Amino acid sequence: MFRIARHGTPNRRERSTMKSRLLGRGVLALSLAIGSMMLPGATLAASPEVRHGQFDIIGEETNTNICGDWGIFRFTGTGTFTVVDFGNGVLQVQVLERATYTLTFLDEPQETWDSRFVQAFTFHATPGGTIVQTFALNSFEGPIRIHETATLVVGPDGTVRVDDATFVVDECPSA
Repeated sequence: MFRIARHGTPNRRERSTMKSRLLGRGVLALSLAIGSMMLPGATLAASPEVRHGQFDIIGEETNTNICGDWGIFRFTGTGTFTVVDFGNGVLQVQVLERATYTLTFLDEPQETWDSRFVQAFTFHATPGGTIVQTFALNSFEGPIRIHETATLVVGPDGTVRVDDATFVVDECPSA
């Protein structure tokens, strides 16, 4: 989970300006790392080179939830990825993560929410050095539905531009 600063329960206007947890350093770093591993050695190939893999999502973290309440998150799940190197600097990466997690609140009463999420992103790089990344997250954190999407464009000079982003959160439960 990625932190979002909060002062009170966010209203519709505040939610529209919040930074998405989806655009956190972890997802961006992973996609850039995968891409940077593939680009330097790109050569024109007779047929695309395809790599498939999978990974486990296991972890525990103390952090704030989408409503700003402190808790312990325990994650378990799996992810898959496909990397297609078309040669000549053209690269496509697709990643899909599916996981469940529990959120045990630190404040009294120590309530526990069962939660789940599906997150997908694609990464497309062209010979000119422009990289387009698209992210989508659907999550149910206890009774709260979270839906996030974003498209980032990274220019050859490393400048990141948010091309499109949405962030929708059901209302947080009142205390």
